[in-house]
Amino acid sequence: MNLSYFRKSKNDAAATAEKLKKLAGEMGWQVMGETDLPEGNAKLIVAVNPQWAAEAIKVSSSAVALLPVSILVKEEDGQTVLGMGNPAIMGDAFGSRELAEKALGMEQQVRKLIDEAAGVGALTPTKTIVYSTTTCPYCQMEKAYLDEKGVK
Repeated sequence: MNLSYFRKSKNDAAATAEKLKKLAGEMGWQVMGETDLPEGNAKLIVAVNPQWAAEAIKVSSSAVALLPVSILVKEEDGQTVLGMGNPAIMGDAFGSRELAEKALGMEQQVRKLIDEAAGVGALTPTKTIVYSTTTCPYCQMEKAYLDEKGVK
């Protein structure tokens, strides 16, 4: 599991930030604020999905640590990138399976928002490498499972 999720945008930072805010509203999120960071090449956009927040807090008041979501939009090496920290990792920290599942759902929503704002499709793995031994039964089971699912 990655600590963060970043994508390169097909647009400049200003257009990407505007598209992100527009899409957030269309997806039921509320933009709570935005801040230009000191060096002038980055903006932090803070948003929350009220419905998700209410559901998560119903499970545990500790879910407030997952709220709101901060999305960074910045110019980096001549390209615009945008991304977030991974809420699913925080969700796992609470020891509640239900809250962890809600955090995973939130992560998926924000990834979709980031992908659409960047003008790119969802990330898909292009290659899988399994490191194994010939004597490990678990390795052989994993390889058989991947072969059965058509994963190359």
